[in-house]
Amino acid sequence: MRVTEGLLKTLKAHIPKKGDPIRLFLTADVLSFLTVLIDRAETGNGELYLALYELHDPELIQRLTALVKAGKAHVILSTSGSTDLNKKGDPLPRKAVVWDTGNHDARIGLHAAAPSAERMQDRLFNNNSHIGHNKFAVYVEGGVARAVMTGSTNWTETGLCTQSNNVILIEDKNVAARFLAYWKLLRDDPQPVGVPLTASNHGETAEGFAPSKGVQGTALRQANAAPTGPMKLKDGKTTVEILFSPNTKAQTKNKTSPTPVDLSRVYSLMEHADSAILFLTFYPGVRGEQNVIGQAAELAVKRPDLLVQGAISNPAALPPARPGEPTTYVHQPDGEVRDLPQRAIWWPDGDTGRVVMVRAAAISAQFGDLRPELLSAGHAIIHDKIVVIDPLHPDNCTVITGSHNLGYKASYQNDENLLIVRGNQSLAVAYAIHILDVYDHYVLRAKLQEELRQSLIATGRAPKTESGGFLNAKASWQGRWFAPAKAPSSRDYFLGL
Repeated sequence: MRVTEGLLKTLKAHIPKKGDPIRLFLTADVLSFLTVLIDRAETGNGELYLALYELHDPELIQRLTALVKAGKAHVILSTSGSTDLNKKGDPLPRKAVVWDTGNHDARIGLHAAAPSAERMQDRLFNNNSHIGHNKFAVYVEGGVARAVMTGSTNWTETGLCTQSNNVILIEDKNVAARFLAYWKLLRDDPQPVGVPLTASNHGETAEGFAPSKGVQGTALRQANAAPTGPMKLKDGKTTVEILFSPNTKAQTKNKTSPTPVDLSRVYSLMEHADSAILFLTFYPGVRGEQNVIGQAAELAVKRPDLLVQGAISNPAALPPARPGEPTTYVHQPDGEVRDLPQRAIWWPDGDTGRVVMVRAAAISAQFGDLRPELLSAGHAIIHDKIVVIDPLHPDNCTVITGSHNLGYKASYQNDENLLIVRGNQSLAVAYAIHILDVYDHYVLRAKLQEELRQSLIATGRAPKTESGGFLNAKASWQGRWFAPAKAPSSRDYFLGL
């Protein structure tokens, strides 16, 4: 049983269209929230300073282009995407890879609309090592930075409609000023001028730029590495810490690289968690190495009382599998070699334990009333970069968010921002609810994928199912929630048991 024919094609046709019912349903209130600073600049006397990674949603491009044309926006736009039109077996010489094909159209339009060169700046890395990964906007009025918006949401139709994402708006002059200062550092950090490149092959054409060796400079790195203390907001309790990347002397990371300053702070906060660490991540790195996934896994081993729960987009980021477990394929009873589904879950103490990490997964075979699902409409599924610590603790509650992918590569090689908000329990609870919402959606699907995987490992066959599929259709399905837990569960934590 396959996913409904043409579902992905249909979805991609609807989500870029302004006012389309499917687009409106999927964006919900995200689009109006993401554009609130544009609205403010359009109707007021202020202007926006933006640093963006991906920009190819038509409605957002239209709004931003109009703002630039009106002299109310300054945009730093980085490289997004590349296109390789070569196919296996093509004769030499091969066609050059074209860079920035994701942002090309938006970039051309912004340059054409800008009343002066300083309103639109290219920040082109055009290589596989470094990216300008920010997605933030600062509102400035009367020469004073007044508000900043940041988070994980790229300005794309997939970022708005087909990924799990978050955005936060902070109305505080000190916080906004810190972001504006960082924006100016990015502006003053020179990168290679883009060399236009067009390539055609197999009836396809790609327009963008030639490869380059762009890398962030020493002055930017040193400024980002300088220590800064937390800032207290107007409520007198909430504190905000901001860390920017890249913040290391080395331009790339390796297996022995020291912990960067921003993740050192994040790890310290995780180590001092009182009861709970919740998270959503895209792809911080492989196997928990040099990223928050590995740190969370280590803490789970050291502290059995700690609730560690979250979801990951890329299965390669899960902690290592059990020693000796097949990883990619199994031999079936008839001798045929069958690919295994990718690992979907990591829970060292089983499903009654207090530690669980799942990956984004979809229903792959129809059972009961559930039909095969479309897992993604692009590269990312869960695109959040969030860690929430002790959301129910009035003082220790912490939200870590921003554009930072929560691994060493982001700190060493990318333009990033990382926000740490402490002491705001309402915010922490709101982020925790978002994490649980995404986790709860994927945990069933991850369990199904893992059951299939383990059955293939054990028997070479998929598990047998009843008419209701893998679901327990009997009244006893809730029984485990009322049985004594082997260890305090997430239910116990949130109910205060």
